[in-house]
Amino acid sequence: MVDIELPQPDTQDLRGRQSVRATFKLSSRAIDALSIVAVHLGIKQKSLFDHLIEDVPSLNAIAREIET
Repeated sequence: MVDIELPQPDTQDLRGRQSVRATFKLSSRAIDALSIVAVHLGIKQKSLFDHLIEDVPSLNAIAREIET
């Protein structure tokens, strides 16, 4: 198992954001991972996805880990 250190956002930050409709094709593994993390944080999958998309340092950390 790989441990990735990511910034810890405030849960309140992840709630109540305005939404923009977009369609993304994600693998079933990505959807499962988002689901597990969202349940753990007590937020919606969409809120988690929105936060990740806006968090460039976290995206870079994930990309580096995937490349290795």
